[in-house]
Amino acid sequence: MTNIKRAMPLSLILAYFLLSSQTCSQVHPTKCNNLEVFYGPLVETYGPTGDGNSNQQDRFYLANLYYKSNNNNFTGIQIEFNLSSLENVANVIGTATSSDPSNVEIRASNPLNISGNNPIKLASIVWRVKYTDFGTTAIGKQKFTFLDGTGLAFEGCQPSFIDPPSVSRMSGQIIPKPNDGYILPSGE
Repeated sequence: MTNIKRAMPLSLILAYFLLSSQTCSQVHPTKCNNLEVFYGPLVETYGPTGDGNSNQQDRFYLANLYYKSNNNNFTGIQIEFNLSSLENVANVIGTATSSDPSNVEIRASNPLNISGNNPIKLASIVWRVKYTDFGTTAIGKQKFTFLDGTGLAFEGCQPSFIDPPSVSRMSGQIIPKPNDGYILPSGE
C-alpha cells in the first residue's frame, strides 16, 4: 500500500510537467508567431490624482517597450489598459494613435525589423494607476495584440490582461532604465 501512495504523487508531478511544458508554437499573452514584447525596467513616480483628491497621489510608470521578432509581417501592436490608463507615448517607431486613455496602437508603415534575439525599442510608455485602484493592482493590467501588415491581429494569438512584463536583462544584454521618471505637464 505504501508503494502505491509514493508512486501516485510522482505520477501526478510527471503528468503536470508533461501537460504544462511549453512548445515553440504555444501562445502566451506577450509572445505569439515568433514575436515577443516586454518592458525594460520601470520608473515609478507619484503625482496628483485625476479626480482632484489632494489627500492622495496616483502612481505613474514609465518604461521603454521592446520587441523581439523573427516575423517579417509584424507592423505594430495594440495595448489595452485595465486598472490603469495611458498617460503618454514618446520615442515611437512609426506612429502612435489613441482614441482614449484605455488603449494605444503603435504602427509602422512597413514591417518592423527582424531582430532575432536582440531587443529593439518600440516606444516609451507612461501609464497611470489611480490611487483608488492601487489596492487591487500594483502596476495595472495590460493586453497586447500583435498586428500584421494589413493592420489585423495575428491569427492564433490569445491576448489577455496581465501584469505588464518588465525585465532588466534579456539574452545577456542589460536593458537600460529610463533616466528620469515621468513629469506631469504643468496644469495637471
